[in-house]
Amino acid sequence: MFGQPGKGGVRECDGDAACPSNEHCNGLFQCEPDVGNNQPCLRDSFCTTGMCISGFCAECQTDGDCAGSEYCTTLKECVPDHGNNGTCTRNAMCSTGICSAGFCAECTSNSHCNADEFCNAGGDCENRRERI
Repeated sequence: MFGQPGKGGVRECDGDAACPSNEHCNGLFQCEPDVGNNQPCLRDSFCTTGMCISGFCAECQTDGDCAGSEYCTTLKECVPDHGNNGTCTRNAMCSTGICSAGFCAECTSNSHCNADEFCNAGGDCENRRERI
């Protein structure tokens, strides 16, 4: 019940619903501010992101949790995709959607390029030139 002493003083809450929207009810029955990404948590409501994974607030668990132009890092944060020639370990990290040999590429075959282009060894689409 509210107003009765709890650990550390007067009990403010019996659950998260009794706290303002940017706060949660802690184990001492006190409302406290939600915490940001990578901060310790006990449940989803502790986090500003609304996601508590393995005891830490997270922005994402998979690439699908992020916007289309972002990917989920090992720190569970959504960050912008890398441009062409940026480093990568998987396709979702690249704005081109292609990670090849550790770098974002425009192409891995000619079929990824326009009809008047070819895929060069660096993974870039290059204009076809007529031989003289």
